[in-house]
Amino acid sequence: MLIALAAPLGAGLFFLLSTLVQPARLRGIAVALTVTALCLFWSRTSPQSVKDATIAASLLFLALTALSPRAHASIRTSISPLIPLTALFFGCALATTQLTNPEGVGFLLRLVGLSLLLITVVGQFTRDDIASLRRGLIANGAIQVALGLIELLITHRPVLWGYLIYGNGRGLNNENHLLGDAVSRVQGSLGHPIPFSVVITIALVLLLVEWKTFSRPWALLLLALFAASLILSGSRSGILAAILGVAYVLLNGKTLSSRWRGLLAVAAGAAAIALNADSVGAIVGELVDSGSFSNRQGNLSYVPALLARPPWESLWGSGAATQQLLFDRGLLLNNGLNVVDNQLVTTLATQGVVGLLLLVLLVLVGWRATDAAGRAAILPMVVMLCSFDYLAFASMVSILIVCLAMPRVETVLTADDRACEEGQQASKPMAKMRNINRETTQAISI
Repeated sequence: MLIALAAPLGAGLFFLLSTLVQPARLRGIAVALTVTALCLFWSRTSPQSVKDATIAASLLFLALTALSPRAHASIRTSISPLIPLTALFFGCALATTQLTNPEGVGFLLRLVGLSLLLITVVGQFTRDDIASLRRGLIANGAIQVALGLIELLITHRPVLWGYLIYGNGRGLNNENHLLGDAVSRVQGSLGHPIPFSVVITIALVLLLVEWKTFSRPWALLLLALFAASLILSGSRSGILAAILGVAYVLLNGKTLSSRWRGLLAVAAGAAAIALNADSVGAIVGELVDSGSFSNRQGNLSYVPALLARPPWESLWGSGAATQQLLFDRGLLLNNGLNVVDNQLVTTLATQGVVGLLLLVLLVLVGWRATDAAGRAAILPMVVMLCSFDYLAFASMVSILIVCLAMPRVETVLTADDRACEEGQQASKPMAKMRNINRETTQAISI
């Protein structure tokens, strides 16, 4: 039933948006809405029918957006190199999965379609689109903050979908190591605290990028809510990712004075950490002694075993969603948890050396092609590669792809720039005609 409604929902949302929004902002808002919808309705706890309908509606919505008339402003570059790289990354995974685990092909096809459409739409951005997307991702973070506060204070369970229930009957309501055992980690609608922290971190970083476009009271309120939500998530890796992203923004201001202020702020933060070295050391020690850290470290120690597989499997992997088979074969840490929690190790396991190199290349190409604001958003995503298997989440894939595809602002023409450029191009034939007339008049007078 929900799948049948996906097409009219995606088409209806596009036509409503195209009616209400200026063309120069249409694509940025469309991408932000897509990411928000995936964060709200696609999680490990939402029903499969809801997940399928969300993906189907998103694909149609993005396709219509990509085919819609463009504003006068456009990017000066040719097709993004991310398109063939993304197609190759997922294409290799599809080929291996088709041979080893055909049941995993469907989800990969959805991911590659979603990723390529997102790159295509972002590649059509104007400067207004970039600003709209940034503010949209900040709004997405604010929505998750609201859901998290309702979860913490009122419902005491994730608002939309509840907790993930394991086979043994235990729900995924882990205690928050930062706030004490009496407080459960907040998840929002993401189905897990770590993806929740990723959404909040990206919103926090972009809030600092767009700081001057917000009124001071709203900016301070959002900053406080995002910082508090990171603590409520209980994700220590999320907090580390946020610290690095914030530091990158502060150290890469547009002006020399802003960079100096950023350097002072980072220095003040470092001094505060140094003054509280005992508390920080206790937190780090608790992290190192925790089961989550030992599980990640344990799976990392199996990299030599994964590389020692038969050449074909070592190069191309065992296929998507085959982690359990690898646990059973003793190629990953078989401690009963059976979760890798490291995307780099998971990619090596399921997509082999080729897949891992393509993933790293995707990140490097995106990093090189974007500006400081884009890199500030990419950096936390790179940190979180070592924290959980986020390519298994459609919401996380969409955020990663959007961050990697973000163009440099200076490569995008504003509408005024385009009009000026078109006026200059139009003036060239007129100037040439005036020269011809002048030469003809001189010849007649002679």
